[in-house]
Amino acid sequence: MLVDYHVHTLGHDAFYVEESEIARYYETALARGVKELGIADHDYYYTHFRPERILAQARRFPELTVRVGIEVDYIPGREAEIRALLGAQPLDFVIGSVHQVDGFSFDEEKDVPKYAAWETTALFRRYFAHVARAAESGLFDIIGHLDLIKIFNFVPAEDMVALAEPALAGIRRAGTCLELNTNGRYKPVHEFYPAQALLARCHEEGIPLTLGSDAHAPEQAGRDIAAAAALARRAGYTAVATFQGRRRTLVPLG
Repeated sequence: MLVDYHVHTLGHDAFYVEESEIARYYETALARGVKELGIADHDYYYTHFRPERILAQARRFPELTVRVGIEVDYIPGREAEIRALLGAQPLDFVIGSVHQVDGFSFDEEKDVPKYAAWETTALFRRYFAHVARAAESGLFDIIGHLDLIKIFNFVPAEDMVALAEPALAGIRRAGTCLELNTNGRYKPVHEFYPAQALLARCHEEGIPLTLGSDAHAPEQAGRDIAAAAALARRAGYTAVATFQGRRRTLVPLG
């Protein structure tokens, strides 16, 4: 089965989505062969998120299973705030993602000049330490875009897989799921998060996998999910994770 568990309906300063646009997400996903779609808007848009509207539109598409989740920015020290947020309403899944390292928003194009203040390998090592802490916090069901730190194609002196080992250890200990995120193909790095070598290492570690497009517009729903499934199979995966009520189920990979 093909799934897309990383879809945003709000973002980039858009605080409201029309019901017709929600329907377009579903139509696009179905056209790309996706059978299960996870809507996960960012936590900083959460007060504007209306899951009842998401689910009302989903009833028009009985051939598509729609789950409601959230993507949370993990910052060390924010755990109590996140825990309170997640208790505010029922969710099917929670993605934990690292978008900042020590106050540096490394995935924002306007902040690329700030990379000059960091030694690249040290930055990557620090990033993966944050990912490990996110997993070990026990707050999340899915760790988002594992190697997002490569987004602008800065290359560390050390091997990426070796640098990621602490994060993989944390994910494995926590029993957390990982996503294969297709959005990196449309960023300067031009490859999925994670790339094949790191994905294969995740499989060796027995880390469960789901798939996500990181869509921020209807035309992006399900984008490259079939290609992600093919990459996952090459890495050794035969199943993908789905979620309901924050319980994980593995289903055969489409």
